[in-house]
Amino acid sequence: LTAAALSAYAQVLFADHKGVGALLFLASALSPRSGLHGLAAVLLGHALVRLLRLSEAAAAHGRYGYNPLLVGLAVGTYFEPGAGTAALLLLSVVAVVFLEAALESALGAVFYLPLLSLPFVLVTWLSLAAAPYVGILARAAPELIPPHGPAWLPDAADLYLRSLGAVFFSPTVAAGGLVLAALVLHSRIAVLLTALGFGVAHGLSTFVFTFASDGALLVLNANAMLAALALGGVWFVPERAAFLLAGAAALLTSFGTAGALALLRPLGLPVMILPFNVTMLVALAATPAILLRLPCRSPPFSISISAYWIAPMTWPAKRAPGWRPTGP
Repeated sequence: LTAAALSAYAQVLFADHKGVGALLFLASALSPRSGLHGLAAVLLGHALVRLLRLSEAAAAHGRYGYNPLLVGLAVGTYFEPGAGTAALLLLSVVAVVFLEAALESALGAVFYLPLLSLPFVLVTWLSLAAAPYVGILARAAPELIPPHGPAWLPDAADLYLRSLGAVFFSPTVAAGGLVLAALVLHSRIAVLLTALGFGVAHGLSTFVFTFASDGALLVLNANAMLAALALGGVWFVPERAAFLLAGAAALLTSFGTAGALALLRPLGLPVMILPFNVTMLVALAATPAILLRLPCRSPPFSISISAYWIAPMTWPAKRAPGWRPTGP
């Protein structure tokens, strides 16, 4: 695998470490069909970026790779292999690369917000809608959820690991274990933040929400964990107040996931990580106004902005030359 391809895998968890990317590639490969489609999408996307002469440096760090990766994993998950699926994958990769470039210009250059994985969500929906016109049908939802892990594993740990794996369309305990290993290699704080997000979502699903399917729980947990990880450990310096903010993000994302499940079910569209994207964009857009009006910024209520991520995004005067927003 090329370094750019491994970086694309790592970017899904906001990392830029080839070892993290390798572990995440292995996690996706545990579901061979989706894993191969994901890898093919990354390589196709990288070739298209070079053909279009988009930023080579950005592509080398996986910025143009993680959305094609997720689209490829989705296509491999929802459709059986064949000529129609291959054509759909090619069209989807082309669409997601162009949409990345367009949304980057709109969200990044105008609103100073990150791209995240909105192109993946939108193009996957488009692929599902267009599939019948290329002669293929999506698999039924029950077929997409594998059985639980070993009986000796506590239920909460089983659900946590399968939710981690679900981020890479491989919701198994083994895949989740590899994702957890990647998080440990990346940052122990990242592990704590995903555990916090999972705890919030699991608490809501136990005492507040009632979901009829195991798949809905995986979607709920995956969105909450990504939101907690992103807001508490990437856009803000991980400290006490940032952990509180991460918990709040997980709470709002869980609420959004429950609503999205109800709204999108009649349309036959999967929720995927749409709630994570919406929560993050709303939170980051509101950040400057909130921080500048906080009545108290002394410990334990102070919160530090991550200089690498958020400062260039929300205060245009501080942007470094050549900066571009990124994220999963």
